[in-house]
Amino acid sequence: MKTFLLIILMTSVACTSLDVGDYYTAEEISKRLVQSEEVIATRQQRLEGVSLHYKALFFEEKLTGAMSSKWKFCPKVFQKNKAGVFRMDMTALFLASMAFKFAVTKEEIDKTLILNILDSIYAADSLNKLDGFLPYKVSVKRGELKIISNETHINVYTQLFFAYISLLEMNKDSQIRQRVLRHFKLVINHLQANDFKLVDQEGQESEYSDISPSFFAMNGSRQCALMVLLDAGLKYFPNEAFSEKLKSARAQISSYGYEEDIQSLHFKVFSLELPTHSSSWLNMLSFYNGFRTTEAEHYVTAYKNLLARYADEQNVFFLLIGQLIDEDKNKTVLEELKRKLEGFPVNPANSEIVFDDNKGIALSEKAQYVKNIKRLEALCPVPFYRRPLKSFEWKQNQMRVDGNFTSSGNQEYTGIDYLLAYWMLIFISES
Repeated sequence: MKTFLLIILMTSVACTSLDVGDYYTAEEISKRLVQSEEVIATRQQRLEGVSLHYKALFFEEKLTGAMSSKWKFCPKVFQKNKAGVFRMDMTALFLASMAFKFAVTKEEIDKTLILNILDSIYAADSLNKLDGFLPYKVSVKRGELKIISNETHINVYTQLFFAYISLLEMNKDSQIRQRVLRHFKLVINHLQANDFKLVDQEGQESEYSDISPSFFAMNGSRQCALMVLLDAGLKYFPNEAFSEKLKSARAQISSYGYEEDIQSLHFKVFSLELPTHSSSWLNMLSFYNGFRTTEAEHYVTAYKNLLARYADEQNVFFLLIGQLIDEDKNKTVLEELKRKLEGFPVNPANSEIVFDDNKGIALSEKAQYVKNIKRLEALCPVPFYRRPLKSFEWKQNQMRVDGNFTSSGNQEYTGIDYLLAYWMLIFISES
């Protein structure tokens, strides 16, 4: 029934196709092609002689250099080398990268940074006088931490759980574990106390954040988010007062078939495709989070089913998740992922890229409408330095060949996506 309703929704929406011709005349396109090739050539040139480890240090130093001496938050972009607004989702992803790094290095400097980030997140949580409700954007002015946007969504928590569960499962440091559990408990308590909804200090529910149990739930990402929340809560806080409610909710969603529902989270009907790459990326995070807390087979199977839908894209992050939940590490896969990361530029920015059909890149004739929009796709993923980059690569279509149309390219991205993939790769290779 759920699948049938979804198909009806998919076939009832209007679709559009976007390409460079929607923005420029033929003469303008010729000029833009030249500019695109200059961007690509510059990216390539700056990669010469640069090791994977150097890139990781480069991105980390740039990020930490933008942080205040006390409060450790991350932006989404830099503009003229100045950090943009500090965001909770980007901070959570950076924390996740540090979790994998510390699992490898065991260095005190990395531990200190992790503790400072955890303390900063906890401090941000207290700003709106709510336990477990995180502001989405914050600023630091004259050393004082302030809220810029209190609005937040459940997907931020999925990313935060990815960091927290990685920290808890990959190290035994008592200080780190105490800090993680302190805030993790507040988050779980907030959600269960509000019937698994995010509710702000005004009593208003956050949009797209109702993960309460429902037989007719149609959003797989939110179903996954609730399953992980309950599984994590039962593992890490078995003796808390709210544990009985977690047990009851867990039994309820099982009776609703949540374990079966997450096995089919990708749909194609004719030329329409759901969900977006971003939603599938969130689902990958949830599969990892759920597996690390339970080792349940339904998370592994769900991962494999979803990965099969994206096999041709060779998404580095998706494949690394598989290596983390599979006991038999594939050295061939790891070497191929390492080779791919070599093409990740040290100067990622929102530069416009116009596709040049004279470069021998074969295009797919089967590109799908994703979220009602169809764009040019290659038959095989092109190197990162040839792509129209976004702020977080792993939740994008890996087959795209052009985009960022009309962009001036003046926003440089943080490289947190690279840092996360790199330290996951190193951790897997050395474990």
